[in-house]
Amino acid sequence: MKLIYLYNDQRQLDHSELVDDDYQLPANATDIRPQDGLYEPLTFTGSDWTGVTREEWLANQPEPEPTQPTEQDKINAQLLMADATNRAAQDKFNAQIMLEIANAKGGN
Repeated sequence: MKLIYLYNDQRQLDHSELVDDDYQLPANATDIRPQDGLYEPLTFTGSDWTGVTREEWLANQPEPEPTQPTEQDKINAQLLMADATNRAAQDKFNAQIMLEIANAKGGN
């Protein structure tokens, strides 16, 4: 088995596929692996792959849209806080009961 890299009409990486060793490469594919450290878009030159730097890639990424929590998100957060508070209170109660039991057993 070998990994091949298929590219589109602009010679940019489209996807990769695992194929049998005797697989005949189509015209838009290569078995040359892109070098580590390249960022998309990756372009096949005919003998190797070129890409952009991490800084260029980051500069071309859209700014994330700020999202507001939905009403369900707010309700879920309140329920999680209530659950955490209840668990803490239950743990404290359990510790007090265990201490009382230990004191009662030690007193007999």
